[in-house]
Amino acid sequence: MQLTAKQKGWLVYAINQSQSAPLTQPGPWGSAHDGYCIGLAAKWASLMYQGQDFPFSNQECGNPPWQSTIAQNLSDSSTSPDQLGFWKAALTPFSCSLTGFNAERRNHAPSAAFFCQVAFRAYGCYGITMVGPNGAHAVAMRNGKDGMHLFDANRFHLRINNPPIFQAAVDWWLSNPPFAGGASYTSRYTTASHIFGIKPPIQIGSLQ
Repeated sequence: MQLTAKQKGWLVYAINQSQSAPLTQPGPWGSAHDGYCIGLAAKWASLMYQGQDFPFSNQECGNPPWQSTIAQNLSDSSTSPDQLGFWKAALTPFSCSLTGFNAERRNHAPSAAFFCQVAFRAYGCYGITMVGPNGAHAVAMRNGKDGMHLFDANRFHLRINNPPIFQAAVDWWLSNPPFAGGASYTSRYTTASHIFGIKPPIQIGSLQ
């Protein structure tokens, strides 16, 4: 998928959290040692609001910010009964919060139509969680003045200027397994789909 995205001109960089230090090396990672997707997505959203991104070279990000593991631990230790609380906890280290609007849930598998319907409404970043019977996965989107962005810590950061093409790309992303021999997100996360609007860091104001 990463190669296809690159060939189409969508790829900002490839990323695979399973190859990063918290999942491959000993360290003070806490609960992030077996995955830190919401921490990475929260950190990415906060950087987007500051006009920044994860460090990458030759369209590959191999060393994402370690602060993402702090966000993951806060989310994992949350006693919230719902995904809203997990996102609130993950955003706390980055002085971000949820908007209170543009937050929707559907009790079905993820779909490009659902996510894009919400994300196309207004500029800003959005946290997304897909839930299945055996786990969940968090990603992020951004509706920016430079186009639509998708961040998935298992795959890539994409940027596409054309909204209909972006929605088609989201459908392609959801329908294809992230790893060889695995299940697609659409078939794995069938319980619920959530999307939340994210406010910029307090000191940044309305920068998009």
